[in-house]
Amino acid sequence: MFPRIIGEVVTKHRVREFHLSLTQGFWRTTEWGLPPQPASPSGAQLYAWISGDNASVVDERWTNFVNSMNGIFCTSLLDMLPNFVSTPRLSFSPTGYLNPHNPHQIRYGALSGETVCTENFTPWRKLLPCKQVTLQQ
Repeated sequence: MFPRIIGEVVTKHRVREFHLSLTQGFWRTTEWGLPPQPASPSGAQLYAWISGDNASVVDERWTNFVNSMNGIFCTSLLDMLPNFVSTPRLSFSPTGYLNPHNPHQIRYGALSGETVCTENFTPWRKLLPCKQVTLQQ
């Protein structure tokens, strides 16, 4: 099961793959062992592979994608535009298959000051197929 709203957003903005993380605190390696991979920095991190060979078109799609994700997850992701965005061509590789004949570019943004709060978790929960079930049930 895949959340319809996410499918609509990635289709509209021609996003081939994306990763979003909202984290806070630090990992206690001595107590918990090695952290899960891929590790994420504290705050918000969003990166995506977007279809297109023209940088200005990809930048526009990225901006609109960030705006959509900001609205869905009640975050301040818009604060990363445009100053906290980069195009790391060699740092990340997609986990899924990207057709080499279909040009795509990566965009990466991070906000270390984004805090995780219940306002962020409510939208996440609504995307889950079992959103009505709680741990108590």
